[in-house]
Amino acid sequence: MTVQGKVHVDGVIEGKIDANDDISIGKTGEVKGLVKAKHVHVSGRLEGEVICDILYVEAGGKVRARVLSRQMSVDPKGCFQGERREQIQQVLALQDAAEKPFEFGVEAIDSLPDRIVLGSGRGKFANK
Repeated sequence: MTVQGKVHVDGVIEGKIDANDDISIGKTGEVKGLVKAKHVHVSGRLEGEVICDILYVEAGGKVRARVLSRQMSVDPKGCFQGERREQIQQVLALQDAAEKPFEFGVEAIDSLPDRIVLGSGRGKFANK
């Protein structure tokens, strides 16, 4: 569904939600699928893929998703399980042109060091 304006979900939705404004998922709300919006507030459950400027996982909220966002915050009593990447405008333009779900690659994981050793109390670390 494509929506002009804000969306609040207190029921169950499966599929794609594309809003040009904010989406909020209430405590009894559950969304499974692709969610695109400016801001996404989750107090209920969200599962799938999320493309937004800011994702807020509120207390009691549960997100299990691949997320593409500029910012993300998770309340200490909220739950996030998945992968988050920082939003890049060019990626979103390509995403919209292709009209298919964003696919995450592994190029960033390949560039990680094999091991990180933390120093003893000095706040320094070394890549190995």
